[in-house]
Amino acid sequence: MKRIIPMIVLLLLLVGCQGMFSNEYVYVTEHIAPFAVKETTQEALPQTEETLYTATNLKGVRDAIKDMVRNGEEEGKILLEFHEEDAKDLNVNNLLNALCNDSPLYVYAMHQDSFSCNLSKKSLDPVLSVSFKLRLAAREVASIEKTGTFWFKEEALDYIYKALNDQKSSCTMQVSNYNADIDLIALLDDYILHHPEEVSDAPEIQVTVFPVTGGSVRVLDFLFSYKDNPAYLSYHKIKTNQFFEMVVGEMPSKTESGTGSEDPAKEAVESLYRQLIPASRYDISEDATVYSLVVEKKKSNSRVMASVVEYLCCRAGWECEIVIGTREGERWYWNRLKEDGQWRYFDLQTAAGKRRSPPLCSAEEMRALQYEWDSTQYPEMEPPPEDPEKPTDPGGTSEDSQTPVVPTELPQPSEGEPSSEPLLTETTQPESATETGDNPV
Repeated sequence: MKRIIPMIVLLLLLVGCQGMFSNEYVYVTEHIAPFAVKETTQEALPQTEETLYTATNLKGVRDAIKDMVRNGEEEGKILLEFHEEDAKDLNVNNLLNALCNDSPLYVYAMHQDSFSCNLSKKSLDPVLSVSFKLRLAAREVASIEKTGTFWFKEEALDYIYKALNDQKSSCTMQVSNYNADIDLIALLDDYILHHPEEVSDAPEIQVTVFPVTGGSVRVLDFLFSYKDNPAYLSYHKIKTNQFFEMVVGEMPSKTESGTGSEDPAKEAVESLYRQLIPASRYDISEDATVYSLVVEKKKSNSRVMASVVEYLCCRAGWECEIVIGTREGERWYWNRLKEDGQWRYFDLQTAAGKRRSPPLCSAEEMRALQYEWDSTQYPEMEPPPEDPEKPTDPGGTSEDSQTPVVPTELPQPSEGEPSSEPLLTETTQPESATETGDNPV
């Protein structure tokens, strides 16, 4: 009985409290609702507050599209806060053409056929919806932007040459003052020919110019495809240059002329033959590289051989050039070396096939062996000296401006110099030099 009475009192108190504080109780039980609302708002934020670009003029529209490319966004909306009459030009062709004239990089970064835009006027200010597919990632665009726009051609070529030296697989750049008449492939091919120490494995080169026609600002995209595994390229370059250092150390240098050697030029060529030509024959191959010639000693061709010979001779102090022409009607490369003002020709690639050191020949002797080349590209003699009485600056009045550039007396021939040397002072046209030729030593 004593337990029943307190329980009845407690029950009455509970019923009374619920009647008096029903609203507060409901509020307390729903106290977690604000937290639930906050979590829901966070999840919905990306959908309700998507990135919206703003443009106050047509240039602002182009800038917004550039920002989308920079950010790697393939879809976006641009709020147009300018006169509706100006918005009528916002179509696909006009936008792409304007971007190409302004900054073609951002158009090249996307697939042009994927670009679309749609103008909506549902709100007070019209909105332009833009979408496209990117071919360049945002980091690639940022890398190109970081290098800036190059002035074609010296700055641009130096950048491309560095990409070749660093053995990169590609190189993309934006240039101004582009000259469509310049053969970029030929320029890079010439660089590779004369720099075997930098490009020991020559790649196949593909060049894309964008836009093909248009303004002076273009995007140049170079693709370098190497036949060998890219992981080995650095190793090839190191081993090649180690070999070059060894060969140059064994070669008679130009400064050794007059030190007792009867024919230092001939000794230099014989040294090259001993160190470059292997005991077994080279396989003549168009796929030959500098590395396959000097390190592996298994593949060669006349172009690679002439490239290596020119570099090594110049390293040893000799004046040496590559001659490009034909041998027995076939395109061929060989070298010529200058000594005492006279050019002497030799072909180490042909010597490798004959298994004997090549002779140093005159121009006539080389032509008798069915070598042909453009003599105007490789003159036998230096241009005649200028008239010493003609001032360098006819309008000048200072003493320096009246001083002739060349000496008033020609140098006298030294002992042992060829008897044909007086032709240097009598000949007035370089063409006549090729007719006289050189006397074989």
